[in-house]
Order: sequence, then C-alpha cells, then structure tokens
Amino acid sequence: MFPSCLAFLNRFSPLALALFLFVLAFFMFSWRMGEGPIYRTMEGREALVMQEIANSGNWILPLRNGETIPSKPPLLHWTGVAVAYVTGSVSEWSVRFPCALFSALTVALTCLLGCRISGREVGVLAALMLLTTPMVVEMGREAWVDSALSFFVVAALASFSSMYENEEWRGGRSWVFYLALAGATLSKGPIGYILPLLVIVVYLAVQHQLSRLRDLFFLPGVLVAIGLPLTWYLLALQQQGWAFIHKQVLQENLVRFAAGSGKRIPSTAFFFGPFVMSGLPWSVLFGVALWQFARHAPVREKGVFPLLWWFSMLMFFSVSAGKRDVYLLPSYPAMALFTAEWGWAQVSEHARPFPRVLRMSTRIVALGVAAMILLCSILAVLGYVTIENVWLDHLLGQEKWSGVALYLRFVTEHPLYGMAALGVLCAGSVWAVFRGTAGLWRSALWNFLGVLLVSSFAVYPFTRAYTKEYKSFTGFAAAITQVVSRNEPLRFYTPEPYSSEFDEFSQVYFYLNRHVPLASCAEHPDFVRCEPGYYILRFRHWQKLQPLPTAALVLDSADSAGPNPETRLVLVRRLSP
Repeated sequence: MFPSCLAFLNRFSPLALALFLFVLAFFMFSWRMGEGPIYRTMEGREALVMQEIANSGNWILPLRNGETIPSKPPLLHWTGVAVAYVTGSVSEWSVRFPCALFSALTVALTCLLGCRISGREVGVLAALMLLTTPMVVEMGREAWVDSALSFFVVAALASFSSMYENEEWRGGRSWVFYLALAGATLSKGPIGYILPLLVIVVYLAVQHQLSRLRDLFFLPGVLVAIGLPLTWYLLALQQQGWAFIHKQVLQENLVRFAAGSGKRIPSTAFFFGPFVMSGLPWSVLFGVALWQFARHAPVREKGVFPLLWWFSMLMFFSVSAGKRDVYLLPSYPAMALFTAEWGWAQVSEHARPFPRVLRMSTRIVALGVAAMILLCSILAVLGYVTIENVWLDHLLGQEKWSGVALYLRFVTEHPLYGMAALGVLCAGSVWAVFRGTAGLWRSALWNFLGVLLVSSFAVYPFTRAYTKEYKSFTGFAAAITQVVSRNEPLRFYTPEPYSSEFDEFSQVYFYLNRHVPLASCAEHPDFVRCEPGYYILRFRHWQKLQPLPTAALVLDSADSAGPNPETRLVLVRRLSP
C-alpha cells in the first residue's frame, strides 16, 4: 500500500512509527499556536478558568469570572495552568498547549491501533488521514475540552481492543483502560464513561461475546476509574454544594442530553452535514469504504471494531437533544481507521484514463486555476491587490474577511515564504489532477494527502491566526483598560435573561484579567435602576438606552475590535442623576 518512496517505513516498529507521528503532529499543532487571540466563547470559557486557577490558587473549583461554576471538570485546566507556571503566565499558548498535546497523542494512538489490527500501512495512513481532517486540525489548536476527551476515549478503546484480541485481561493494558476512563471523565464528565463503554458493549454484542464483560471487569481498576473522578467531585461539592451538582451533573449532562441547551433542538440527522464537511476529503472516501464493506459484509475483527465505534457514537449523539459539531471529534479516529483499510484499497492504482478531450480540458482548468492563484499572489506582493480594494468589498462584502483577506495578508506579510508555500500547493494539486486523469488514482490520492499535510502545516497556522484577529475583541479590551482603572467598578449589563454559557464576553474578560460581575440591575429593562459606574453591554441593547440622559457611550467595539467580529459591544457609563 505504501508508495515506493515510503516503503522504508515497513522497516520500523509500530511504536517507532507512532512516536514519529506524534512528533510530527505535535509540531504541526503547536507551531504558531500562540498566534491569534482567543475569540471563541468556548475557548474563552476554558481560558478564564485557567486564569482563575492561576490568580486564586483554587485548583478544585475556580469560579469563572469570579461567579460562574465551570461547565466541565478540570483536567484540561490543570494541564494548561501547569504549562503556564513553566512559561510564566497564562497566555494563548499555554491555554492551547494541552489540546495540541492530546491531539498529537490521539494521532499516535490511532497509528498504533491501526498497525496492530491491520498492519503498518493502515496504521500510518489512518494517522495521516486523521492529521489532515479539518475538525482535528482545528481542535488541535483550540482550547476545547473535547480534544482531551477524544484522547482518553481512544486510549480506552485501544487498550480494550488489545486485551480482547490477545485474551489478556490483566496487567498494564487493564490499568491503561481504567486510567483512561478516569481521564476521560475528568475531562468532560460522565460522558467519559459512557462513550467507550457504549462502543465496547455494542461491539461485544455484535460479536456475540457479551460474556467478555466479566473478563474486562477488574475491581482495582474500577475503583481507580471511579475513585479518581469521585474524589474531585466530592471536593467540588464541598466548595459549592448542590449548585455544583446542578450545573455539572444535571445541567451539563442529563438536561443537555434530554432537552438540549435551551435553544432549538436540531433534527436527528443534524450530524450528517458536519461529519461530511468537517471530515473532508476522507469522509467521502469513508462512504466508499462503507459501500465496499456492505458488499462483502465480512464478520472479521479488522473492519467491525472501527465501524461500530463510529456508528455507536454517531447514534448516541444523534439521539441526544444537545448537538454540536465538535461532539463527533472522538469518532474521527474510527473514521480514519475504517477508511484506511476499506476505502483506500478501493482506489485503483491503474485504471482507464479519462477520454482524451476530458483529460486535456480537466488539466487545462487545473493549470488555469493554479496560474490565477499564483498571479493574484504576485499582484498582492507587489501591492496591486490589497484587502482594501473596493472591488473586493463589492464582490464579497464581509465574507472577504473569512476567505480572500486571509491569503492576501499571508503572502503580503511573508512574500517569499508565502509564495513558496502556495507554489508547492498549486504544483502538488495540479500534479494530483494529472495523475488522476491518467488513471493513476492511488498515486493521485497520495499526492493529495501530501498537499493537505503541507497546507495544514505551512499555511493554516497563519490563516487561522488572522481569522482570530479579525474576529477578536482584544483591541476593545485594551481600550477598556485605558479608560477604566482597576479600582473603578466595571459590570456587565443585559436587559434579557442571561446565561453565561452563550455570551461573547469571555474573551474580553480574559484580556481584561479582572472580574466583571453581572450587574445587580441586569435582566431588567430599566437601566435607571443601575448604580453609577461602567457597564459592558451589547450594542443592540445600548440602542434602546440612548435616550437616557444618565447613560453615556464611552467606547464602541466597532472602533477597536477586529473587522469581522461576531457581535458588537459597547462600554457605557451610568452617570449619577
């Protein structure tokens, strides 16, 4: 399955291959990881918890922004703060480091599991597919707890698979399994038990081997898997009482599963689109693998385990009322393993070439697109095409900030490097088209995999950082710091019912590095009832307050935030009557 240039990889042990892929993945995820500010609500929430641990010294249950119980257990936060102590401060880099580490470990584990169940070629290929899956690439550079959950779930399932196939249910593998369950639960709560155990039960049921659950049961391991998370839960309960149970156990698990997050409940088919789009191009090849598997329908270990892993998780989250794209992150290693074995093999090494006219026209189109990209890049380097061009506004509007503007800035700020990177990508893509139209589809796919690796490593770290800058409120937070001293009261006001889970303020609070409590007059339309002082609020709420003589606009995020923020905030001063 390896092309001749990679045949030497067969000489290395699976452990050596996994170690190499871990280093490659970690370097890819961590390079320029600290570039680009925190701008997403979820990442801002985790960053605030880490900041609170560092500032208060409370490692058990630090209150986000000084008043909100965190939504998730603290393993990710502990790791980030430990890194912050080494680097000297809680920064974007230290906040994101744990996810880069856990994501790289997931890639390495996927390689090990693939090598064991299907051989070195499948293991390496599955790891490379995972490394170039859009959702994995994104989450490897973002501070979300799902990366930690995904690693521990994969560790638990990999250790179970090894125990099952080797008929060795005790020893190191068993301890890894139960420690992984504990780690998954300390990452995201009880779902850390549910996901791997659900996959195991479904798999054993299909194999008519449910009796193996007795072999899997290991009392010391069970005590560790339950005892470690339970210790933290009891300590957190001691600090915040039943408010903690209501938030982390009931609201974040039972209520979210049964009733969602309070917004419109998506349909059962919600995950089909996100899975395909966030898994491209391998999700398409996964469909080919499913078709091939259905035709042969073999009952053998290699194909069944990854497929049931993916299917179990997809069905569980589809039934759940609460749905987010990122929930599928632990299923992508299964997709990669199944696709590497069953999909890749269906790609012909030598097939009939395209008809001459179609072959030539396809190649001309590919060359034309590549030439246009390189020409625009050269014009951008020379200053003839810029982000400020009026015709770009007419053509794309605000959409330019999430597409064209990223690459124009990339080649403008790094002309030699940017042109070289885009040149390699264009040449690789054109060559893949040439190979594919000649009927050499396997070669074309390997070539395309190389293009994705180069793009994920050489270009994405830049464009992702630009996206964050364009959407961030760091300039707005800096302006607030200049206006409001730390001794002056600063509060958040909204006239609507408020939930800290769905606001846009976590990133602002992180860069202010101070508590901004919810105003006592909040959730009431009468701003006159508020005490004199400074208030952060949404622009649409300020528009309703403008007629008030006691409310004065001090700062508008439109003047200092990025050019493409998801909302608009203002700083208002409530004057004394």
